[in-house]
Amino acid sequence: EVAFPQDGPRTVLHKMTEGSDTSMLVVERDHTLVGTVTLDELGKAVQDGRKSIVDLIQRDAPTIAPDTPLTDIINLMATWPYRLPVVDEQRKLLGVVTRPRVINALAQSSANHPADAAPESDERSANA
Repeated sequence: EVAFPQDGPRTVLHKMTEGSDTSMLVVERDHTLVGTVTLDELGKAVQDGRKSIVDLIQRDAPTIAPDTPLTDIINLMATWPYRLPVVDEQRKLLGVVTRPRVINALAQSSANHPADAAPESDERSANA
């Protein structure tokens, strides 16, 4: 689920409480990414009686392309605690990468390429 710039803090907060996220992506009606709003900022805005989320949007939030390598995603997630939006060249939102998805991808990768498996050695095959 996403928020829109014209949504109020209460509306976005309600959308967020339906899930377990601590941030929500904000997009225009054509799905162009505007940025991210956080649960903490929304909570403060509701307490302060604000009617708009426009000044809460983190417009410089990191994004990734569909072909971003997993290692780059992991590095970004080390510094950005929220979901990572996947966007195209026009900043159209294509999807979201979450920590559980990255962990699953790492688990599958390590299952397919166990690090503790002994590599084949050319010396062994030459001495056989």
